[in-house]
Amino acid sequence: MIGIIGAMDEEIFELKKIIKINKEENIFGVIFYQGILNNKDVILVKSKIGKVASSFVTTLLVNRYKLDYIINIGTCGAISNKLKYLDIVIGDKLFYHDADVRAFGYKYGQMAQCEPYFETNRLLLEKAKKFDNVFIGDIVSGDEFVDDSHKMLEKVKQYFNEYNIMACDMESTAIAHVCTLANVPFIIIRTISDVLDFNGTKRDFSELALESCKILAHFIEEYIYE
Repeated sequence: MIGIIGAMDEEIFELKKIIKINKEENIFGVIFYQGILNNKDVILVKSKIGKVASSFVTTLLVNRYKLDYIINIGTCGAISNKLKYLDIVIGDKLFYHDADVRAFGYKYGQMAQCEPYFETNRLLLEKAKKFDNVFIGDIVSGDEFVDDSHKMLEKVKQYFNEYNIMACDMESTAIAHVCTLANVPFIIIRTISDVLDFNGTKRDFSELALESCKILAHFIEEYIYE
């Protein structure tokens, strides 16, 4: 069984349309949609936004269902100027950009008693590399909606310069953290909804939501079929 997590209604909307849902389960007010997609058993769930909400739902998911792996879908902001609106980014290494326990000898972005980053399952990542027009890169997450590109770019240069940071969001690393603790393979699959200031233009998220959902749903459908 494959678990699929999106933070917002918009991010799971198109998948709900193409999954043959045969059961809904309410656990602590969280709705888990169980069904079939491309002849695979899947569980789709909305986590809500942020690290705590996504950690909570991921924990419920891995505790309640026997999963082969988890896919986190959703939108994210570009850190790399190689990216444009609606590009697909696959997370490789996942970092917190708002964790700081350097006083105890850890690196910036490294949570206490954890490795410096959480790493996507290698087999799932290699499978994603077979698809055209996807970018593989590292992602930073934190409880902050990043609307100041210069601030985030400076933080990346200062603390994560040795890595290939391509995007930022508010859930990926927390989901990766829980999956790592629970020993459940995971992969992060995101589309770009914000390119910060790189090309001098901005698009409203509501404009991108439907396009993004369709792109993600189509990609997930193809990905789990492979």
